[in-house]
Amino acid sequence: MASMQLGLGRAQKVYVTFGETTSHRPGWEHQEDLREQAVHGRCFCLADGTLTPEDVVRLFSILIKCPGLTEINLSRSLVNEQSLEQLLVFLPRLDSLKLLSITEKCLTQNSVLLLANSFNQCNRVCDVEVRSSKKAILHFVEGEGNQEIHCKLVGCGIGQDGMDRLCSILETGAHLAEVDLSGNHLGNEGLRYLLEHLPKTQASCLIKISRNGISQDAVLHLVNVLTMYPNMAEVHVSLGSEEMLFFTLRREVNLQKIVRLNHCSFHGEQRARLIAELEKCTTLSDVTSTNNGMTLSNIEDLFRAMRKPTGTLRISIKEAWVENESIAVLLKLAAEGQGNITSITRNHTLWVVDQEFPPLVGQAESVVRRLRPNDLEARGVHFRPKLIEKCRQLQALNCSQVEFTDAEAEIVSDALLDFPALKKLELTCCRFSSAGFKRLAAALHRCHAVEEIDFSKSELSVDGARVLLTVLEGKHHLTSLSLGPLNLGSADILILISALSTLSSLRRLSLTNSHLNSEACYCLAEALRKAVHMEEIK
Repeated sequence: MASMQLGLGRAQKVYVTFGETTSHRPGWEHQEDLREQAVHGRCFCLADGTLTPEDVVRLFSILIKCPGLTEINLSRSLVNEQSLEQLLVFLPRLDSLKLLSITEKCLTQNSVLLLANSFNQCNRVCDVEVRSSKKAILHFVEGEGNQEIHCKLVGCGIGQDGMDRLCSILETGAHLAEVDLSGNHLGNEGLRYLLEHLPKTQASCLIKISRNGISQDAVLHLVNVLTMYPNMAEVHVSLGSEEMLFFTLRREVNLQKIVRLNHCSFHGEQRARLIAELEKCTTLSDVTSTNNGMTLSNIEDLFRAMRKPTGTLRISIKEAWVENESIAVLLKLAAEGQGNITSITRNHTLWVVDQEFPPLVGQAESVVRRLRPNDLEARGVHFRPKLIEKCRQLQALNCSQVEFTDAEAEIVSDALLDFPALKKLELTCCRFSSAGFKRLAAALHRCHAVEEIDFSKSELSVDGARVLLTVLEGKHHLTSLSLGPLNLGSADILILISALSTLSSLRRLSLTNSHLNSEACYCLAEALRKAVHMEEIK
């Protein structure tokens, strides 16, 4: 006998399969599932059984003697919580069971917690999933061991009154890999209680608490716990239309932590508290703030506050005002950072600064001393000495859709002269005046270590493009070059070919929408014949 399905409702039904031979029985909605199940193991299904605790004992005393029983499905069959409790007692004795499915009209909170505790009662339980207080599924591994455990209690109406018992269950789960409490009624106090009784997991554990009515104050408390709790590795929160909150626990030496906050709409005092909490955490490697109502002044305070003894730190800010701020203001903001700046990115409303700690001042002091304070004051760039000092290790400068004024192009150009470590310059979809771009292109002549240059979709004047093509010669480390669109004449093509012939490491070349004629393409192909490292041409 491979499977048995009993329906004890108004229309009582019995459906039995033997081996792989089955015959059609109208009205059985799970008939195809049973045929499949018959191939992989034995299955028992009971619907509308109205089992009392005593009935459960009698039934499962029989089932534990059934060899090869891999699946049990019970639908609308448990009379009360005591019936469920009796059922769970038998789990350790069902040696071959792989799946237990229970469907009821509405499981009580106590029933949900009984199911959650099943991984403590039976070492073979690896996955407990209860959704909407109606459907529960338990998965089992074949042998007892230290397998990862997933506990998902989604939309089960768990409130603050259930947290004491739930946390006592979770605290003992040394091998918990995931806890999902989304769609319940924890609120701020439920979250606080959970944070005070975090699972003592031995590895990595993901905890999801989305859609639980969490406020900004609870988010700030979560950030505080990140600082205080050594095993909390990541915090991700969004209080937008789809409330999302999850964090991870991890046992690692020198754990580098991550905070990502989205649409939290902090007010003035809360923004100050957030910065104060982040300042306390000296092991952060990634701080991302997206549409949280942070002002320019708040971000300046954040950059001044964030520091760590060693390692890297990325600060990403996405706010509407970023798109409208000048590049000079944003570079001044980056200069407020406490570490060496290794990468700067501006893309629409996104501003990203990567830093490395501790700061390596190196030759920065001599560079700063060379600057003429009166000249800086006249140009309104008092922050430049600090910027140069912070950017001596800058490796990437990325800006997209920026309309550079001549003054801003001059600031970036002058700065490039003092960034010897720069490896990537990406100014896509940008606009420059002819004079501004000429100055910028000329500054590239000093960037000997540059590996990637991307001016794609930027508006370049003919004169500016000529200067750029000239300074490309001898860039032996350059591996990627994107310049389209360009309006090049015959003489300019010759300059381009001359420059490309010296780029021995070039792997990728893009001249998209540059309208090269057939003769220019032929000459270009001949020039690239010796480019043995070339992988892609557009």
